[in-house]
Amino acid sequence: MLTGLSIIVPPLTGIVLVDFYYLWNKQYPDHIENLSFKTVNPYAILAWLAGIGVALAIDIGFASLNAMLGAALLYALIMKASHLKMLNSGDEHLVTHQKTQEA
Repeated sequence: MLTGLSIIVPPLTGIVLVDFYYLWNKQYPDHIENLSFKTVNPYAILAWLAGIGVALAIDIGFASLNAMLGAALLYALIMKASHLKMLNSGDEHLVTHQKTQEA
């Protein structure tokens, strides 16, 4: 059970770290309570599963570290590529801003 958890959990850590430090540049927007996030990010799920696959496929080093690095790398690449694609089409990537005007 511990071996399974050591392969399943670390990719989530890699995804969270990449999301905060790389995609959001260590700073969330000021009014995060006014943002509406998508419920599920399929790219994060794909990167998580790929991280598990990396841990199972590579026998060199620590499986948990391989899983975290594999998921983080893939997530960063997918998110940057999809962000540019969605910006070109006029859509926003993960967040839809709900601008409220205060009178």
